[in-house]
Amino acid sequence: MIKKIIWFFQKIFKGYSVSDLWNLDFHLAKIIFKRLKAFKKLERFGYPAGIKSFKEWNEILDKMIFSFEFVISNFGTEENYKWHDEIWEKLEKKEVSLTIGNKKIYTDRKYNKEKCKEYYKKYTEGMTLFSEHFHNLWD
Repeated sequence: MIKKIIWFFQKIFKGYSVSDLWNLDFHLAKIIFKRLKAFKKLERFGYPAGIKSFKEWNEILDKMIFSFEFVISNFGTEENYKWHDEIWEKLEKKEVSLTIGNKKIYTDRKYNKEKCKEYYKKYTEGMTLFSEHFHNLWD
């Protein structure tokens, strides 16, 4: 209880608390996810050079949004916060599950490795697009 009070005051005076730093990737993903969704809804007056249309730009934004939602849905806990061989073993043993929002990638405890790989590929693509278009997130 005391720690939560300390963290509350840290957020007021510093703008963040030490608890935000323990899982910084997850904390930033929550912030970026909300802002990307709001940015996409914003009445924008242009799109980056090299992009052919608003439709293409919105599709790129959707891929970025998907990636951050994937992080929030899957990496917010100790057990499944990073991708490596161990996570695949845990998935096969049903010790963790992968979700997108409220949607499970596998259902009825049936593991679908191909579906997981497909989602991870989409996640990677969205993160790559985010890094490529980071300086284009303005209007």
